[in-house]
Parts: sequence; structure tokens; C-alpha cells
Amino acid sequence: PRVRAQPLLPGAAIALYPGCTKFNAIRSYELAVPLSLMSGELDDWTPARPCVQLHDKLTRSGKVMRFDIKVYPGSYHGFDGTAPVRVRTGLGISRGSAHVGGNAEAREQAHARIFEFLSSQWQMTLLLTHEERLKGRRRN
Repeated sequence: PRVRAQPLLPGAAIALYPGCTKFNAIRSYELAVPLSLMSGELDDWTPARPCVQLHDKLTRSGKVMRFDIKVYPGSYHGFDGTAPVRVRTGLGISRGSAHVGGNAEAREQAHARIFEFLSSQWQMTLLLTHEERLKGRRRN
């Protein structure tokens, strides 16, 4: 609803490890723009399962526009970062803590996926590929 209310509607959206539970509860929920959603299989802060369920629900409804979803194996919340996995405490979730940290393979795949999704949505070849943009940069 908020996205559609904006004076300029974005052409696409990318979500990394979002919480999908509240959207699943909305009976008539539908996407406002094409979405690429990425989540970690082991995410215990914003679990992937509700997002997979949302994807399945919207796909079954037949009303869904493009909704790509990728769940990265062996990955926690923040898989696209470079920090080591640790337990973060003091969170506003029922158990109060969750694992957070990067996964090098998932990070590489997610960055490439974002680049490909945007290129596809904009229907144009971007000036540099993901590999060219990162050439010579240190990757952890």
C-alpha cells in the first residue's frame, strides 16, 4: 500500500532477509512491483520460511507479477556482509538473540543476482557486469 501511494512508483524491488510474516497474514496482499527476494536458510531473526510461503501463496493466486525468491543454504541474517557469524543479542524478537554474519559464497551469488535482476527489469545491458565491477577488489 505505501509503495503504490508514492508519487513515483519504483519499477522493481529487492529485499534481503526481510520479515514476511505480516504480509502472509494479509489475505489480499499483492506485489506493487516485481520483486527479487533473498534470504538465508539458517536465518533465525527473519526466517526464510514465511517468505517462501508468501511466494507460494502469491504464485497460486495467479495475481503475482515477477517474484523471484532465493534461499541461500548455510546462511544466516546478513549473509551478504563480510563479518563473521556471531550471536547478536538485545533484539526485539521473542528469544532476544539471533545469528548474524556473512557467507562468502551467498554474498557473491546475491550480488550477481541483484545485478542481473536490475538489468532484466530495466531491459538494458548494464555498463559493467558484476564481475567487472568487482575486478581487483578484495573479497572476504
